[in-house]
Amino acid sequence: MIQINVFGLNPFGSEREALRYAKELAGIPWSQQPVRQWIVTGDVTKYGNKNYVVSNNATSHGRYYEFVDAKGFKKVTVLHTSDPNIPTHAHAGKVPSGGNQYTYDFKKPENRYTAIKDARHGKDHHLKIGCKG
Repeated sequence: MIQINVFGLNPFGSEREALRYAKELAGIPWSQQPVRQWIVTGDVTKYGNKNYVVSNNATSHGRYYEFVDAKGFKKVTVLHTSDPNIPTHAHAGKVPSGGNQYTYDFKKPENRYTAIKDARHGKDHHLKIGCKG
């Protein structure tokens, strides 16, 4: 099968491929299950539900998966599904400089992750989805 690169440097053929690659960037084995997962949405009817965070910032909407690496450091993979600037894409993230690697809470809306960039795909940290076969 021939895949056509429709977005630029690093398109993946599926969400699963992009999230697996994000796990690889974060140093998480493919088979490892998340310790926590949640959805960030603009749907206010989800307010107060355990696995939802409500935000009016569409660039943050999507599915979040939190992992702990072999050193015990928290990492996150994210599938952004509603970013108005970039089609569906994934990220690998780590605790920002100065944050506690063991106790940082990625789920708090005020807490951001630092994107883990991949030198093989240029400076862009977005793992874009959209190859056509």
